[in-house]
Formats: sequence, C-alpha cells, structure tokens
Amino acid sequence: MDNQHSVLSVGHGGTDVHHGATVPADVGVELHLQVLEVMQAKVEWLWSRIDKFRMAWDDYAVGTREAFAALLLNRYNVFYEATNDAGPIGLLALNDVHVGHSANAHALFWDRSFRGREDFVRLWLRSMFKEFKLHRIAAFIPETNRPAWKFFRRLGMRIEGNLRKAGMHQGRHVDVIALAAIVEEM
Repeated sequence: MDNQHSVLSVGHGGTDVHHGATVPADVGVELHLQVLEVMQAKVEWLWSRIDKFRMAWDDYAVGTREAFAALLLNRYNVFYEATNDAGPIGLLALNDVHVGHSANAHALFWDRSFRGREDFVRLWLRSMFKEFKLHRIAAFIPETNRPAWKFFRRLGMRIEGNLRKAGMHQGRHVDVIALAAIVEEM
C-alpha cells in the first residue's frame, strides 16, 4: 500500500471535487481531511490529545506514546487529520487495510462531538471504499462507548453482532459492538 492518498474537502453545500459526492447545503462549516504526516512533533501532539480519550480504547489497546507511534507507522493503517478553518478537529483512521477486501474504521473528534459530522465522515468512508477498492468497512466499538457506535449507525453501518465480553474497560470485561457497511450500501 502506498502513501499517496487524496485530500477530501467538504464545504457549504458544495461537492467533494475529488470524488464527486454531493454534500447537503446545511453542512455549515468547511471541513478538510488529509493524510496524516507522521512527524515527531505531530505524534507528541496527537498523543497528548488521544491519551485523554480512555473511552475510545479498551484496556488492551491503551499503551504508550511509542506504541501509538508504531500504530501510526504500521503499513496497513492509514490516518487522516480532520481540520476546519480554526485548525485540527479530529482523526479518522482505517486499520488493518486489506486492499480489495476490508478495513476497520475509527473516528475521534477532539471536542468529543459526533453530531453534525455524519455527512463528512460518510463521504470519507465512500472515498475509502473507492480508493482502496474495499468491499467492507467495519467498526468494533466497546459497548461503553455508546456515542461512537450510535454515530457509526447514523453513517449507515449495520450492527452485525455483539462480541460478548471481548473488550476490557477500566478492569471490567465489556461487550464489543460489531458494525459494518458493504460498498453497495454506501
């Protein structure tokens, strides 16, 4: 997998010029997405933000700055920085990308709000299906992170199952919600 990926921009009712998807006029604010450039200063800054999102991780995934940097550099993972005119607003990621088949999606916004970002992330998912020729994109979210799995449902993903006690959150076994969308559904 190469590191050449397109930039996605969503504006006030415009279109995504890179992929031709239409965005409703009520989006309200211009949002941009570009492949994350992994530099030491950026890793430090991201870690300072991400380390505050314990709800987003289970106890097994919580690690160190070094483990996080290794995740960013893994050739099967692609990270995108979401920004608006004021600066960075979040991080979107595809992990375990198997070109021509499947990947796992993640979305994290620094203000902890998913509301109003559905169209933006849906466009990103559609572009990922196209760019990596994916058939399926999944999300595996601990039941304790209800806002995240409800957000992925609003994006059009279906709940495929409940992985019983598959995660660990604050020392307690928790269920993990398995969601996915296939290319024909997006």
